[in-house]
Amino acid sequence: MSRCRHNLDREETAEGLGGPLGYFFFKRDLDHVLGGHRWLLNSLRTPCMPKQATRWLSEGKMVIQRSALLKLPPEALDQIFEELQGHDIFMLGIACKYLLCVAEKHILATLKELHAPWQDCRLILLGDTTRGRAALPRGLLSDAEREAIGTDREGGLAAYAEQKYIPALGERDALYHLRRTSSKKLRDEMRNAPWQIRNARGLSDYRMFCVLWGCTGVEYPAGPLVLCNLTKGEYVCEEKLMSRRHFDMSLAHALLVRVAWSSDPSVSMRCSDEFARELTRGVWAGDRFEVATMETLPKLTYENRRWRDVSSSVDKLLMHLCKENIEI
Repeated sequence: MSRCRHNLDREETAEGLGGPLGYFFFKRDLDHVLGGHRWLLNSLRTPCMPKQATRWLSEGKMVIQRSALLKLPPEALDQIFEELQGHDIFMLGIACKYLLCVAEKHILATLKELHAPWQDCRLILLGDTTRGRAALPRGLLSDAEREAIGTDREGGLAAYAEQKYIPALGERDALYHLRRTSSKKLRDEMRNAPWQIRNARGLSDYRMFCVLWGCTGVEYPAGPLVLCNLTKGEYVCEEKLMSRRHFDMSLAHALLVRVAWSSDPSVSMRCSDEFARELTRGVWAGDRFEVATMETLPKLTYENRRWRDVSSSVDKLLMHLCKENIEI
């Protein structure tokens, strides 16, 4: 039985995480390849400002240029940045330190859109034989979604996703190409610019743009990673997973086993009856997620709710699967 990783809110399917669960779950090369485990994890993880940009802001004096634009109050500049999109925010921000200070929150918001598009979205690892509405988690779909998907005889969510959902987190992902082409486009423009610009200010601006845009990789807050279920107020701390130390399991594996859902009891790997149900009726299927650190745990939306640590129960399942399926 094949399974596909779906983002219900964005109507997308993860490219590198499809097929029988036992096939891609333990596949080592999927941890770092395009669309694999690490890409899934980073799609939920909010980037931070690069250290080089933070250092540039903190060093030396902030000289206010004589431009009429910079005579505007910060509130007016903030509204200008609100009207910009994509790399235009970065281009205006790197003009001087003052503008970069104003642009910082807009840059962070854009980095989140580019690199963490699946954050706070409903996710499910759905078996392709799961056809009827009754076979789905209760309350998973809205009335509008049920109407769009159609009747059970038309195949339900699995068939609808196969026809309508677009590929994501891989080579066919539009965001992936946007991240790559913006810096290339700017580099080509630099090559055609007058030598006075190309050899002086333009070169440093191009480097700063590449740092902020994440051309060689984005930066994240330091600290042990935590997988947060925003719907249920539960989290898994990667540092506490014994399966990570002994079998190189990650929070991506923890997420996959908690959102797995299928009407077919087959899981395509060795697993005891005690744990098999967890792989076909995942308690987190259809919930919303974010990857943070213990220091950056997001605030829960409900009053008087506290985060609950479920690392131990998740690790118990991962350890069982590893011991049953990985040759030591």
